Amino acid sequence: MKILFTWHSIVEKEYQNIFDYFINKNDEITVVCPGCWFEGGRLQKVSSREMRNYRLIALSTLFTNKIKRFFYINVFRLAKLIKNHKPDIIHIFEEPYSLACFEIILLTRLFSPGSKIVVQSFENIKPAHRLFIFDKLQKYVLKRSNAIIAVPEEGNNIWRKAGFEGSIYQLPVGINRNTFKKINTPEYRYLKKPEEITIFYVGRLVEEKGINLLLLAFLDLLKTEEKIKLVLVGSGPQKEYLQKLSEKAKIQNSIVFLAPVVNAKIPELFSVADILVLPSVSTKIWKEQFGRVLIEAMACGVAVVGSSSGEIPNVIDKAGIIFKEGDEKDLVSALRILINSPETLNQYKKMGLQRIVEKYTWDIIMRDLSEIYNMVLKK
Repeated sequence: MKILFTWHSIVEKEYQNIFDYFINKNDEITVVCPGCWFEGGRLQKVSSREMRNYRLIALSTLFTNKIKRFFYINVFRLAKLIKNHKPDIIHIFEEPYSLACFEIILLTRLFSPGSKIVVQSFENIKPAHRLFIFDKLQKYVLKRSNAIIAVPEEGNNIWRKAGFEGSIYQLPVGINRNTFKKINTPEYRYLKKPEEITIFYVGRLVEEKGINLLLLAFLDLLKTEEKIKLVLVGSGPQKEYLQKLSEKAKIQNSIVFLAPVVNAKIPELFSVADILVLPSVSTKIWKEQFGRVLIEAMACGVAVVGSSSGEIPNVIDKAGIIFKEGDEKDLVSALRILINSPETLNQYKKMGLQRIVEKYTWDIIMRDLSEIYNMVLKK
């Protein structure tokens, strides 16, 4: 099988290794990605090279870092690649309304019309486009794609209602278990005293992530709980407000602000965490599409607490605690259960690890992806 795979996030080294887990080692795989992209909290650059079992081709883009608008500038090279390679499967991990997705499908229909097209999407809410051109792009893509892979479970209904008539499969993203695991002597051990329960948030410090709610819940907990610490890792427009609020409440000794951490350092960070909270709050145009930080934390032996926003309950399932999004009291109750019961805390840590092993490792996901490819080719 010849496969052409394209995804802007391949600039992240963690994702560059996913094809090591592909079930059929005889498949010929070519991966296309932007030469640079802001991924994992920083600008990352890659260059074309031969990987262990595939060829990586990095191409220049225009409107880089804009999911909807970016596209590959060297159209002739991309067209030549598709024409010469003539893949059996072209897998585009970009949203169906994106210009890059439209570009690749147009070139495929012109230069390799026999290729099957698979589009993968993170959407879990009906896309709302200010410019009508994105509606046109979406219709073009949906009409000419053979299958859609939805990362969130709600994606199935989204694309059916949008008019897609082909096959829709549900497949999450995963993690490398060799990378994401508890570290015995982590770099960040200074953050945790032996008697403390550490509560972490890792991600963008923005309003829709519910970070304000988490801080208010922590202030409430401090009224009755003494040996707890809150660690907020990330950057964003809410950071200054959160710092001022913590200073006003005089809790500087109980809260730590850290700058964004590179992906390779996440396991060391989580190795001193007891609880990770993802308190996302849905808006009219967004709700949590997956929550990758949840599976990263679970893989490192951290108990997880998440809101009911979007895909979070499906990711956590019974391996953590779900609270009603936007409900401070419910969040406080969930955290208090874990803080006051070491047995319950350890139980959820073990359940999280088990869920990762059963569902979210790259070897499982790439095996399922290989089966999807085979089903698409048979149709």
